[in-house]
Amino acid sequence: NFGLTTFGRSGGVTGTARSTTTMPKVIKPPEKSVAQDAAQASEATLAGRMSTVVEIGLALMSTPTFSEIFQVLSDQAKWVLDFTQVSVSLLEAGGATYRLHTLVADCSDISCEPTVSPFIHFAATEGLPGAALSADRPIITSDLARHPQASPRLEMPLTQAGIRSEMVLPLRVGERTFGTLNFAARTVDAYHADDLRVGRVLALQLSAALDAARLYGQIEEERSTLVSVIQGAVEGILMIDRGGIVLVVNPVMQSILEREPAALIGLPMDQALADTQLQQLFHRTLQTSDTATADITLAD
Repeated sequence: NFGLTTFGRSGGVTGTARSTTTMPKVIKPPEKSVAQDAAQASEATLAGRMSTVVEIGLALMSTPTFSEIFQVLSDQAKWVLDFTQVSVSLLEAGGATYRLHTLVADCSDISCEPTVSPFIHFAATEGLPGAALSADRPIITSDLARHPQASPRLEMPLTQAGIRSEMVLPLRVGERTFGTLNFAARTVDAYHADDLRVGRVLALQLSAALDAARLYGQIEEERSTLVSVIQGAVEGILMIDRGGIVLVVNPVMQSILEREPAALIGLPMDQALADTQLQQLFHRTLQTSDTATADITLAD
């Protein structure tokens, strides 16, 4: 800044100049508290765990059988949750009992024998899995031995092996709860809110994978039954799909057509069947989605 001052003649001074400088202000950003830093670190860790859970879910959905699903869970769950033992409880037909599948039992410092329950079948309301099934909600405990719903048959072998904490998560598809996913640890107070969030998502993905495997198993069983009936039939049977591709040829039809099944299965119908009338019969059935009959004399 520049200032000018003027005086009269008697003062002997006609004017003076004065220069002043204003220093710039420095604004400091607000300091982050230790609690804020910890919260951000926790959120970043949780995000990383959730990302891994998604990858585990993709691996679970790509496996068509229960045994393969259990193997993936055994191998991968350690990346998102700490545990000494992980198991899955599945309700059996009728819903009166559930079967316990122990997937991982840590044998690093004690024998495996007391870590795994010697029993397999339990009443649907027995133990913490039974309580979670009945209430259809997760259960977390940091003192397994004193939990009011702990079972002498199920939880006592775990407490004898030093298990202190357990997290039990219902497995559900739609409105149907059919089992639980169980994590157990020797450390006290092992599972908290973030672990519950991770566990819920993992249980959701496991539920979808197990239900898909169940449906796949039913389809395979029905297909196997159908193939057995077709192969044992006294009539000649040839099965095609809607695209006209040959799927199944039984021995009687094989002898009628005088061709090996390997030479027919997978072929378009028009290539598999040399007789024009037989081709027309199948085409008519495909077009009308109705039963068609005809008397056909095959050439020798």
